[in-house]
This record gives sequence, C-alpha cells and structure tokens, in this order.
Amino acid sequence: MTRLIALTLACALCACTTAHMVVPPEVAKDSEVVVATERSSMSGAFANESFKLGKLSIDAVDRKWDSGSSVGVLGFSADKTQGGYSYKVKGEGVELSGGCVTEKGAKSMSFGGGMSVGSSFAKLGCTCSGVGEPTKVVVSAGTNNRYSGELQTHSGSYHVVAINEAEGMISNGQPTGYRVDGDSPRGAVEVLKPGRVWFARDLEAA
Repeated sequence: MTRLIALTLACALCACTTAHMVVPPEVAKDSEVVVATERSSMSGAFANESFKLGKLSIDAVDRKWDSGSSVGVLGFSADKTQGGYSYKVKGEGVELSGGCVTEKGAKSMSFGGGMSVGSSFAKLGCTCSGVGEPTKVVVSAGTNNRYSGELQTHSGSYHVVAINEAEGMISNGQPTGYRVDGDSPRGAVEVLKPGRVWFARDLEAA
C-alpha cells in the first residue's frame, strides 16, 4: 500500500469549516500528518479547487467530467450515477488521474464535505490511476447512517469507515473524516477544509 491511496479519499471529500476531525489515538500514535495547503474555501464549477498536499499538487478539477469510464471500474449502475468530478495529481515523480462519482439512492444523506447522495444503496466511488490497475475506493451509506467501504490497491484491500466526531463544533452526525485499516491502522483523512491526511509511518512514500 502506498501513501497515494489515502490521497484518493482526500480528493473525494472536503468542506469549509474551522472545526477539525477527532483523530483516533491508535491512528495518531504511529502516523505522520500532512496538511493540505493553498486550498480555497470555495467549491463548484467556477471555483479554483486546486491545492497542495505535501509535495503533491492536486489540480485540474473538472466538475463537467464525463464519468462513464469510471462507472464500470467502480461497479456502479450508469443510469443511477450523478454528479462527479475529475482531478490530476502531480509531484515526486508521479502523474496520476482520478475521478469521483456518486450512485443515488432513495433519499438524501450526506457523506460529509458537502457530498450528498441517497441512503438506500447510496455510494460514493473514486478511482486514481497512473500505470497499471487503478486504486479505487467505494463508500456506502447504510440504513443506520454509518458509512463504510473498501479501498482496493495493487497491494491489497483495506477497510474504510467514517469518523463522525469533531473538535470545535457540535457533531451533526455527518462524517468529519474516514479511517483506513488493514491488519493495523493505515491512516486517516479529514474531510473538513483545509484537510489533513495521516499516513502510517511504515507506508511507502509514493
């Protein structure tokens, strides 16, 4: 597993607030944190949504992107998908392309970071690829308002689960971030802007 797999989640979700996600202690104690910088508080088709994450630059965010190529990779139904955007990742000798899309359900629920979809079989999926098989993550909204899913990479699959606790605001039940676990905690992503990413110290640098 590489550090870039957490980037797939970091690009998927973001909101604007001064609050912060509560980092699980078992994640924090063996991780290093990277803070997103140069990130606008604005979002949408007419906003510049580029930002930096350490030595990586995330740019060319396109909310008019045709997500058809990713729908099949994610296993989504083309007639149920909505929204979506693409992005580019450059730096440290890498150049990747990614995209995120939602599959709607029966009623509106929020994944956090301003991404709302239906709760019945509702899903958020993202892919990130360069050379070889793409990294992909799918997070589903359950009927109990808990969000979880799976991150698939060339080195294996990892469990993703939402974190709802926050510092600096009263929890509204929406995710403030997500954690990634294998045999041990692998990292976490804060979805509140500007955003932070925790990487287990034994992860590859790229």
